[in-house]
Amino acid sequence: MIIMSLAQLLYRSESESLDFKRSQYPFVSADDRTKSELLKDILAMANSWRTEPAHILIGIDASAHPPQVAGITNHFDDAILQQFVNGKTQRPLKFSYYAAELQGLPIGVIEIPVQSRPIFLKKDYGKLKANTVYIRRGSSTDEASPDEIALMGAKSATLKDSDIQIHFAIPASREIKGNQVHFDSHIFHIKEGDNIPDFRPPPPKDIFYVPDRISKPNIDFYRELVQGVTQNYLLQKVALTVTNNGTLAAKEIRIEFVLPDQNRIWEFCDESDFVTEVPKRYKSFYDDNLLRITAARRNGEPGYEFCYIDGQWHLTFEFGYLQPGRTLWPALEFYVGARQTGTVSLQGRVMADGLPAAATCKVEFSAKVTESETSLGELMQNYDAAMEPDESD
Repeated sequence: MIIMSLAQLLYRSESESLDFKRSQYPFVSADDRTKSELLKDILAMANSWRTEPAHILIGIDASAHPPQVAGITNHFDDAILQQFVNGKTQRPLKFSYYAAELQGLPIGVIEIPVQSRPIFLKKDYGKLKANTVYIRRGSSTDEASPDEIALMGAKSATLKDSDIQIHFAIPASREIKGNQVHFDSHIFHIKEGDNIPDFRPPPPKDIFYVPDRISKPNIDFYRELVQGVTQNYLLQKVALTVTNNGTLAAKEIRIEFVLPDQNRIWEFCDESDFVTEVPKRYKSFYDDNLLRITAARRNGEPGYEFCYIDGQWHLTFEFGYLQPGRTLWPALEFYVGARQTGTVSLQGRVMADGLPAAATCKVEFSAKVTESETSLGELMQNYDAAMEPDESD
């Protein structure tokens, strides 16, 4: 099982297992209604559907992106906090409070391991009701439904470690290809290096020429051309899917990989960052003013996120809900490339509601890399041949 460091948690979103608090909870001299907010957050985290320890990080400003360390000036006494919580619940709630340091500033950490549920109060306290199961959903707290409470108590209603299997796939034919994929990457070395000039159109031959007010020269045309060509040869499209081999439905399937890559030999890219449009010498006025709306992935729907942080790739795949015996189609398609021939094996962890602990998985990327040198002039010759007669300048 991969354990996330506190520093790595800053790059994750608030969820059923993570919450950020800007300031320390009021406790000493606070009234019951105020202290019940702390109690509610701990109960909700303890009852949440998760397969990893939950953390409440105190002293983190979540309004910034990524969240910023703000620090705190006072800490709880763990023994007093334990007595406060466990004196009110119907069964012992396992958790701990400890002081830590991030980016040179003090923070507080409440850590709550996965444990038997449900856990609730024996008597009303502050704003909280007795015999009510509070649960964390995403970044908010709610009351659990009767069906959820019944499932919490059904220890047999769990998935097995081997139930969720990940595979590479060919989406068009829905063919499963196992956990290994091979691809070819080609690296173009541009002779001009980083000295790619701005695009400056030649002066018009017609002295009576009137500039077109709808379009303007694209000064980044040459750079966009180089970026598009080099990226399209470096990266290749691959696809991942999952199969639920168990007898129970799996909800909120999440698979995470961490790849140490100090020299950034490997490259991962999603659909939105892959260049598919051919650059133009001239841009329409509307290109710069058109409102572009990217649809956010709704909770539970398939999606993925790639981040390169401090010499490591963090790859996260969200596969959502999957019924027993079903493989997820369409598969999640993304792009991968390499700058050096070789193979890398990624050990990951699999999480899902109903899975009692994070399971492990493995995928392997194998790349053959070739290299060549070209110039901006050669790229332009190919560009002009391909665009004729679609674009005339």
